[in-house]
Amino acid sequence: MRDFFESLTDWYIVGDAADGAKAIQRAMELKPDVILLDFSMKDMNGIETAPTLKKMLPDIHIIVFTMYDAALGSRLCSAVGVDLVVSKAEGLNGLVKVVNHFIGTTGLLKSAAKIDHQSASPSEQT
Repeated sequence: MRDFFESLTDWYIVGDAADGAKAIQRAMELKPDVILLDFSMKDMNGIETAPTLKKMLPDIHIIVFTMYDAALGSRLCSAVGVDLVVSKAEGLNGLVKVVNHFIGTTGLLKSAAKIDHQSASPSEQT
């Protein structure tokens, strides 16, 4: 996924993590506006990681990329502070569209949002 995000001309990778504990550590260092988590990270999954991230960085937006049905994912994620759930069935291009739309509707495009990703951390440039 990192290669895919690095190929996007308007995104910049600022950090990455292979598991939830490392994602929390990197997020505290980088202080991104948006974090993209994989639901199925090893050790500490995205749903276990999200509440800790939200508690430590309450202004961040958390997006979870999951193989589960979006409706099921949304119900699970709303309870742990996740702002958006994207099904892996939408593919990486679908993920980019949804994230760009989300960033635009939250006003983050105006502030050149930094996006930290569980295994690659792209940053939206304006």
